[in-house]
Amino acid sequence: MSTTVKLDGFASNLERRQRFVSMFATGSIEKGDAVCFDLNATEPTNGYGNHVMESDIDAVITSNVIGIATEDASAGEKVRVQVAGYCDFAR
Repeated sequence: MSTTVKLDGFASNLERRQRFVSMFATGSIEKGDAVCFDLNATEPTNGYGNHVMESDIDAVITSNVIGIATEDASAGEKVRVQVAGYCDFAR
């Protein structure tokens, strides 16, 4: 359920229903990192759309954030990603 709150003088809807997906980490990811799909030139082991990497807003290919990592993960491990709802641990 959405809740309307006032933040710094602006009314805002904070969606409380959270949604999570599990994907494979391309590299090291820490809890709270913004992540994006790994769309580098070499296709990842488990195919495009199944791997995420730490987002870098300075690079075009990694600037499209899809969610926030909810746990630490090393390359090749599955990582849980929050893709919807209010997140209070994003860095």
